[in-house]
Amino acid sequence: MANKAAEIAQKYFDGINFSYTVTGENGEALRAAFELKNRTDLDMMMIFDPTENSCAIRSFAIAKVPEGSEDKVYALCNRLNMQYRWAKFTLIESARTIVVADDLLLEEKTIGEEVFSHCMQVVRIIDEAYPEIMKTIWGSK
Repeated sequence: MANKAAEIAQKYFDGINFSYTVTGENGEALRAAFELKNRTDLDMMMIFDPTENSCAIRSFAIAKVPEGSEDKVYALCNRLNMQYRWAKFTLIESARTIVVADDLLLEEKTIGEEVFSHCMQVVRIIDEAYPEIMKTIWGSK
């Protein structure tokens, strides 16, 4: 059986013609793609946890990080986390990528609106931060 919160979000997304795909063993995750001003082909996952009434919004592989630039990228992630408090930038060393995360608690009456609003906020933040991310990565070689 699909996740109830994911189903509610799907109905909202369908109503506003927002494209997504359903994934996960129980339909607990939705995936959407975005084209940004500063970056194309951004994937975002919305993972619904019914036991916590929450949604984890994740965008993986924002940028690949070359070896030797970790210190500068960690410093950048700290700066971005202070500047954009609603999204968390993290360097995943094993994958050598920057990931952006947002977590939210859900109210059944407004699940669709909340998740959509948070997704758009994270997309805006990534788009604004992307030039600085690339400048740090390419300038650190």
